[in-house]
Amino acid sequence: MGDRYANPGGHGFVCGGAASWGLRPLACLAAVCRAKSTSSTQRRPLPELKKVYVYDNREAAADALIDELQTEVPFTLIKGKSPEEVTKSCEVLSSATIILKDPLSVVKKEWVSAGQTILPCDLNTFWDPEIARSAGKYIVDSIEEHELFEQMGYFPAGLAPIAGETGEVLAGVKPGREHADELILNSNIGMAVCDVTVGRAIYDRALATETGTLLNLKPSPRNARS
Repeated sequence: MGDRYANPGGHGFVCGGAASWGLRPLACLAAVCRAKSTSSTQRRPLPELKKVYVYDNREAAADALIDELQTEVPFTLIKGKSPEEVTKSCEVLSSATIILKDPLSVVKKEWVSAGQTILPCDLNTFWDPEIARSAGKYIVDSIEEHELFEQMGYFPAGLAPIAGETGEVLAGVKPGREHADELILNSNIGMAVCDVTVGRAIYDRALATETGTLLNLKPSPRNARS
């Protein structure tokens, strides 16, 4: 249940950072229903992580992912048998499937338990919408963006009450997990401003290290100003 982005590590780092404040003390078990980017970037923000369950509705894809990454990560990768098994086995859950207006509700509310941290990268597609409503905190990367999605019809039952933004929690402006039994749901869809910021950092580093190839981008005669 994963996909790949032009910025392949972006969602992984954001989810890892969010998980670090969402976890209970000494938590070391996580579930990642995601492509390579999320799994491979979890080693930094979650140093105590011991196990990651990987589930894909294409079993061969899950096997290939585990074979590719196991030697690169310091935790054990385990192939999950089903969304229910993964949900009930783990403290941290992340999904990146497809974004649809009508939720698929693959993960049922009754499978989720107190104290878990849920990190969807696919709006409310994969999760029963009632999970967000029952969460102790529903946190998003951008309130404005999620409200826009709601206006576009991506939350048919309405957007759940939002406790704050991911950046506010990471900056200490608003609280993350406040007690061990709190259910945290943190929706990080991605923002263009983050991609632009990372792009500028990469560009500046390339100039400083004289790395990369300069492209001579000339305007075509059709678009050239007179």
